[in-house]
Amino acid sequence: MFLKPTFFRGGIHPREKEITSDKKIEQMPEVGTYRVTTLQHIGVPATVMVKVGDQVKKYQKIGRAEVKFSAFIHSPCSGKVTHIKKIHIKGREAEEITIENDFLGEEFKRKKLQSFTPKKLQELVDDLGIVGLGGATFPTHIKLEGKLKTIIINGVECEPYLNADNRIMIENTNEILEGIKILMTTFEMEEGIIGIEENKAEAIEKMEEGVKEYQEIRVQKLPTIYPQGGEKQLIKALLKKEIKSFPRELEAITLNVGTILAIYRGVTHGTPIVERIVTVSGEGIRDPKNLSIPIGTPIENILDYVGLKEDTADKIIACGPMMGHEIGETDVTSKGMNGILALGKGKFPPKLPCIRCGRCVDVCPMGLLPLEYDRLAKKGKYHQMEKEFSLSSCIKCGSCEYICPSQVPLMEAIFLGLEKGRDSDD
Repeated sequence: MFLKPTFFRGGIHPREKEITSDKKIEQMPEVGTYRVTTLQHIGVPATVMVKVGDQVKKYQKIGRAEVKFSAFIHSPCSGKVTHIKKIHIKGREAEEITIENDFLGEEFKRKKLQSFTPKKLQELVDDLGIVGLGGATFPTHIKLEGKLKTIIINGVECEPYLNADNRIMIENTNEILEGIKILMTTFEMEEGIIGIEENKAEAIEKMEEGVKEYQEIRVQKLPTIYPQGGEKQLIKALLKKEIKSFPRELEAITLNVGTILAIYRGVTHGTPIVERIVTVSGEGIRDPKNLSIPIGTPIENILDYVGLKEDTADKIIACGPMMGHEIGETDVTSKGMNGILALGKGKFPPKLPCIRCGRCVDVCPMGLLPLEYDRLAKKGKYHQMEKEFSLSSCIKCGSCEYICPSQVPLMEAIFLGLEKGRDSDD
């Protein structure tokens, strides 16, 4: 029997929630105030380039990347800077820039790229603040280094509820393919592979029809299993090879479909990332949608627009239910926020002691022992989590916690170990 390629170890089959799979992308109406943070990427926060009282235009830079491992930040609207304050994002210090929208839509005009070389394209991607839009937010210009032979496009989107990438592939097929072609031509790559889980039939059909015009690009169907969209898992499935750190070991690059769309629009229109596609869904939402939402939009405004069923919603989650985190209505959208979910009451059963059943070990795609992380975290033995059980190899997919019959907070232990372990001598 022919088996579709996958990563061959662990993984789970979370229940699918196709609430928004057939809902076209809509534009979120403008709001009066945007709050844009300077840390929307992996790396060093951007440095604020404006001051209170400044008038800014849409697409204007308001945050500068001072080092390579950072990303520029741009204004999502035209208006006036009314407040700048220090904030903390997941324990890290950053700044938040508040812009009062004047609703004039005045744009900062940017020059389009006239000639293509690897260096110029890399500089443009850097200048436009493009990061991984699948949720990881890795600065994309860093990936565009060295010799590249293969480009892998991640169209998996395997978390429940989320449909942002699915709708992008359906509605922006030609832009995605042209974006891939631009990268392949500029960097003289030999092949392009678009990986899509087989439960996305319409997206597969659209992309397969589209690639007929592109000899070097092909679509590969993948089994519906989580976390098929993890970078290491995707490379294992498509190239039959394992990587220790980054795809460049294989002269390869992996990019999310949303990131490809951002690159295409950056090259053709000169536009930076000031908005992204977000799935707003869950049992606690009256009118679930896939929305194009400006970066820095308050969650409260979004929930008002789609209708929050307060009697049903238990928690608001940013991103997906597997790798996401709880947020409040006063939080704002960011480049990495591909989902806003209002999950219903009863989705979060009480947490009980570990019964050592080993199910978390069975599903771990990296072959780790998650139950040991919980045991050591409770004892404050953070250094041992890495020394004895290779904590840094964890891809933070959440499969272990999902499958746990006792609902042990394994992800809490993992994040605690990663944060505390660096400075801990036990």
